[in-house]
Amino acid sequence: MTLIGVVVGVAALLVAIFVIYKEDVSEEQVESSKEAFASYLAESDAACAKHGPALAELGDGPWQGDPAAYAAHLREKNKVLSEVVRDWQALAVPYEEKKQDVAEAQSLALGSIRQYEIAADVMEDGGEDANPYITEGGRMGLEAITKARATGFKICPGGR
Repeated sequence: MTLIGVVVGVAALLVAIFVIYKEDVSEEQVESSKEAFASYLAESDAACAKHGPALAELGDGPWQGDPAAYAAHLREKNKVLSEVVRDWQALAVPYEEKKQDVAEAQSLALGSIRQYEIAADVMEDGGEDANPYITEGGRMGLEAITKARATGFKICPGGR
């Protein structure tokens, strides 16, 4: 065997060791990230759940036939739900592959809250029909919950 053959053989061996080591590290990193994400899910759900009693106390609210009372109820519920999302957003998402999904669920939840705020404004002003805003708020809220459940959350964004 020539010196060139030995050098090529050693180089090939070093490359193979590097590739195997790199794959092992990558698998360990992925597993660590998944464990960190599972911990994040539990911490997020706990942060959201702490608002559950306040939401339960508010209940479904008064009949929509009393616009002033229903608008006041929506405002109170929105305050609590805004706190839920704020607490949820305060936690950093540790798993890069899930950041977009979490951000989308949070954005949908905030959009839902905004639709309910508009509905409350409309009811208080006695102007146009607030039902389209209530309907859109419900649709966005359901979409936020669906996205959150698909991502692994059990409580967020609803608080209960």
